[in-house]
Amino acid sequence: MLLRAVQEGILGGQIDPDQLATVDDFTMLQLLDNAAMPNISRNLCQSLRRRVLHKRAIELSSRGGAMYDQVGELFHDARRRRGVERSMSAAITGDPEDGAILIDIPKPEKWRTNVTVVFARPPVGFDRHMSWQDVAGMTDADLKRYETHRRLIRIVVRADLREQVRQSWEPVLESALAAPMIS
Repeated sequence: MLLRAVQEGILGGQIDPDQLATVDDFTMLQLLDNAAMPNISRNLCQSLRRRVLHKRAIELSSRGGAMYDQVGELFHDARRRRGVERSMSAAITGDPEDGAILIDIPKPEKWRTNVTVVFARPPVGFDRHMSWQDVAGMTDADLKRYETHRRLIRIVVRADLREQVRQSWEPVLESALAAPMIS
């Protein structure tokens, strides 16, 4: 919610990205609640202040196939993800500006295990110096499979929309992914 509020403030020309390195949480919320901010930034900020957080409606796993892959690609395209979120909000609430639906896509991890483990007193069967892969019994590929399996993409929504989104999410998301972006 905070990320979307800040992004909207930047896109609306109300936040200078260089300014972000100098603000604390309190100052950030004051900045986002400013009357000059886009409505979506103020709405999300006010919800955060009241601790009225969006709720998880849908989780997509890697077993979700093409849908998971399409949505996962949005991690690298914040502009497109914003467009999909706005399109979904418009379809559910009629208002693309309300920030009612957000997509949480975890950062894809890149695992590197080429480190050496040094034991002061190695366990029986281990050497004093061993590769992490030999100690853990896992390779980079094993960790990649694990990360992909556990990397759940979440569609989070205002609490009052949770059941409605759960019932209609798939055609709404498919349509949003296929539609031209709402700017």
